[in-house]
Amino acid sequence: MTDIVVDMGSVALGYEHDNLISVGLGSCVGVALYDPEKKIGGMAHIMLPNSKEIPSQQIERKALIAEKDSKIRSSLKNTLAHLGFASITETEEKEGTLAKYKETSPSIAFISAFLPPTNGVDTAKAILSKEPNAPIVIMSPPTDRTTISYYSQEGAKEVMISPFTEERVRSVSEFILGINQLKFADKAIQVLVELMVNRGADKRRLVAKIAGGAHMFPTLMDEEVINIGNRNINISKKNLKEMGIPLEAEETGASIGRTVTLEVATGKLRIKTKDGIKEL
Repeated sequence: MTDIVVDMGSVALGYEHDNLISVGLGSCVGVALYDPEKKIGGMAHIMLPNSKEIPSQQIERKALIAEKDSKIRSSLKNTLAHLGFASITETEEKEGTLAKYKETSPSIAFISAFLPPTNGVDTAKAILSKEPNAPIVIMSPPTDRTTISYYSQEGAKEVMISPFTEERVRSVSEFILGINQLKFADKAIQVLVELMVNRGADKRRLVAKIAGGAHMFPTLMDEEVINIGNRNINISKKNLKEMGIPLEAEETGASIGRTVTLEVATGKLRIKTKDGIKEL
């Protein structure tokens, strides 16, 4: 089994041989989603309830598209423009991609898995050798989990599977660009669902389990303002309901910290507290 730690304000995906872990949930909520047929799991480590309560940060959106197929380039460019990208650069092969990446410093780079003259991974590795945290997304036709894992191991921040719909491009872009937005329940759950669908899950099969949302300052009386945990729980449930995802089980509230583990092979959620371990 591979343990994947889901940091505060982030999301992560896992497959049959993975465990997704959120450590030390206080007022934060861990939202675990699971497709029982495909055995694909996802977890969001939510810190705050609603992104609309916080003034949005203006992030300059610059994209690089490295793709030989002109139709795919054109479609993706139009989608990115609609999503608010002000600068979009196109290339068709490795050397042009390396030059344009250095010239434009994109906030996200979409690189075809089959980019000439060799492949997209070769191009990505050349970029990553100089910029280890480069925001690279490998674009791929439908493929198996081994290949997806290979792309990730070689440094891709995300793998985007065709068809490259607006919803898919938006979710991947928000994941790469808007990391700060993933701390909010309303954003994190939406992005997590779309990333799971991108990897082959079926939204109609997804089920949810949640844990956390403790009231860490129980002596304070202003529930609406102070009890972030309760608000995180309520907004998470509201968003799951709006997306049509059934909530199978929860372990929430009280005034205790929790560490939660989603065992993707079984869909079981283990919750560890000072009092022991509980399984949902």
